[in-house]
Amino acid sequence: MTDSPDYYQVLGVARTATQGTIKQAFRQLARRYHPDLNPHNPKAEAAFKLIQQAYDVLGDRRERQLYDRLQTFSNPSPAWRSETMDSSQDRTALADCQRIYSLGIQLASQRKYQLANQRFTQAIELKPTFVEAYMGRCQVRYVLGDDRGVLEDCNQILQLQAKVPQAHYYQGRARHRLNSVEHAIQSYSKAIHLDENYAAAYFYRGLAQADLQAYPAALSDLTLASQLYRSMGNQQGVERAESQLKRLRQQSSTSPIPEFKGWRSLVGLLINPTGMLQPVFDSLSSPQATQLGLGMGALAILAFSVGLNVLWPPFLQLTNPWQSLFLGGLAFLVLVVVSGLGSILFGNRGGNWSGDIYLSGLTLMPIGLGFLLASPMIQVFGQRGLGSLVLMICALSTLIFYSGLTQLNRLTEPQATGTALVALLLGSWATETVYRLLIAESISRFMTRLMTLAGGG
Repeated sequence: MTDSPDYYQVLGVARTATQGTIKQAFRQLARRYHPDLNPHNPKAEAAFKLIQQAYDVLGDRRERQLYDRLQTFSNPSPAWRSETMDSSQDRTALADCQRIYSLGIQLASQRKYQLANQRFTQAIELKPTFVEAYMGRCQVRYVLGDDRGVLEDCNQILQLQAKVPQAHYYQGRARHRLNSVEHAIQSYSKAIHLDENYAAAYFYRGLAQADLQAYPAALSDLTLASQLYRSMGNQQGVERAESQLKRLRQQSSTSPIPEFKGWRSLVGLLINPTGMLQPVFDSLSSPQATQLGLGMGALAILAFSVGLNVLWPPFLQLTNPWQSLFLGGLAFLVLVVVSGLGSILFGNRGGNWSGDIYLSGLTLMPIGLGFLLASPMIQVFGQRGLGSLVLMICALSTLIFYSGLTQLNRLTEPQATGTALVALLLGSWATETVYRLLIAESISRFMTRLMTLAGGG
């Protein structure tokens, strides 16, 4: 069997050529050998097919990277040879592995997927750490509908090499077909975290978001996918993304998206914050979610300040209401920052900070209302009641924050648990430190002097 053609030579470009150069070379050759311009010319038709095949690989950045890695494996450097090919037996085994893998690639390109699957499996048996063979088998298994096999190969790839965005992508595709939509979104998000220009991952994450009726996030992902496809010159991808955007906009305008109904939605949030958190957010635009989050945060901070300065003076030593307002604002800021940074760190951010502000305002509501409405409990039970109340408030607020991280920010359960713990510890430390070092001393003295000057004037 002859070796596979060098796609760089087919297009007549250097291996260091930019994507723009590759695209330009393809267009020139395509015009030259296009069947419409060369009727009844089998050689021109065959050349055009080979040119198209080369561009399909080199024109896609991820496929080009995979192809380059394959070429490196086929032609290892002298240093690599000296370490891994000390015997003729090793060289023969490596050559057999590469030959079988190349045959699998050719069979897959001919849509002989069952035979390709067998060849990739043989290559893996010869070299159990051959990542490309696992990826090839993963792709043909997906085409054959073997989703469990896809997940098995993806897990094996990620064990051998953690940062392979294609593995997370196909993991998401298989999970989506197995109706594990939320886990599919997590896989797509990991692929995007490793490759922020992964158009297909944005596209299918958008479809998964639409399945959950998370329409703002779905529209955002599909819009990004369309833009990335256009920058790549992938007109077919652009048309697919635009078609889905059009369908989704029509569907979202007629589907039963929860409508924000003012006070009714606010009451629902207060009664069932974890259950209503996602539906109310989906019914809002980004500016509306931001405004609602700021409004809930301001209301919670005001209630917290009134509770501390008006209802609880016998139990807490605060000198003026500005201290409690400042502390409440600091807690709100910490929640927003930790929520946003958690999403960025784990690669699950869907666009802007509106969800983080919305979540932080809702998280503070139990604290503010608890301090405002539970003063009779303090009067009856004293310090014991205070401890029970604080524990209950912290538990409820932590639950709301954790639920929001999993529902809005699409964090996994371990990621959400760690982020919520960081927010709780950082918020407690920041408010206590600022109170002791700045509020209790500097601001109090500043306000006293200011009041004295105002009275003297």
